[in-house]
Amino acid sequence: MIMKNIMVVGCGGVGSRHLQSLAKIDLPVNLYAVDPDENSLKNSKKLFDEIPQNHNIKQVNFLKEFPKDVLKFDLCIIATSSNVRLKVLKNVITNFTIKNLILEKVLFQSIEELDEADKIIDQKKINCWVNCYRREEKCWINIKKFFENNSNSKLYYGNADWSMCCNTIHIVDLAVWLFDSKVEQIENKDIENKIYTSKRDGFIEFNGILNGFLKNGTKLKLESNNKIPFENVEFEIVTDTRKLRVNEAKGEGFLSRKETNWIPEKFSFHIPYQSEKTHKIAKKILETEKCNLTTLKESVEIHKPILLSFLNHLNKISDKKYSYCPIT
Repeated sequence: MIMKNIMVVGCGGVGSRHLQSLAKIDLPVNLYAVDPDENSLKNSKKLFDEIPQNHNIKQVNFLKEFPKDVLKFDLCIIATSSNVRLKVLKNVITNFTIKNLILEKVLFQSIEELDEADKIIDQKKINCWVNCYRREEKCWINIKKFFENNSNSKLYYGNADWSMCCNTIHIVDLAVWLFDSKVEQIENKDIENKIYTSKRDGFIEFNGILNGFLKNGTKLKLESNNKIPFENVEFEIVTDTRKLRVNEAKGEGFLSRKETNWIPEKFSFHIPYQSEKTHKIAKKILETEKCNLTTLKESVEIHKPILLSFLNHLNKISDKKYSYCPIT
């Protein structure tokens, strides 16, 4: 196999875990980790070095600036915060030829940025996905099969502190994929009229209930309660003939079927950490130019109604008027 070049831009929390996973890749690669923050690079190197030496890694470079001696990357992962992601994306595709690209979410902070990024990626003909990871998980792929040909679908996610602004895209993306539909509407009338400080500096969070509707009639209710620990958050999905309850943090779920009188069947539900799966997705992309992650184009469609709903609520309750939504 020809040597592949992979670059991870943004080596903070999730970026460092992407890199740690890539340390296990089963293809010959050169790795480049880029972040202007020295501490992020040091932490990334520490995590990378925890993985046993892999003969497929021909070289790994931890850099505060983009490399000067490489022209093309077979895969680039941009894991920066949303507020700088478009700027970083432009710099990356200006300086390098990029074949495949994975972007972290929330993608960007405005509709204009979403549209601009979509246009740029189209023009450059780059294969691009967004890291809404549940579409790649075997347990959720099995759940999708379990709910095939069902109607009157309802999805509930809550009731705990799951960082609504940061993670709503994950849950709505899951629903769109599970039920093969598109977003009709995202309602914010039951979100608290209060702005909370995010765990990440410079970003905000909301608390309360977000209601959503898909075009096929599926109803979504996403409830965030910052007084209850994240470990208690659960999915409840109900259709005419199926019921599901899942707690991903506890790794367990219960399935019920109408034809067996709704008797719950317990099963294990394992979601691997990011450090356990990026190398597998990367290999799939490098070998086939395909993966199950959400394409950029579809993710932009899903992001827009969510971003608009949050932005409208923010402007309703804030003295300042925003043209962007400071979420990540």
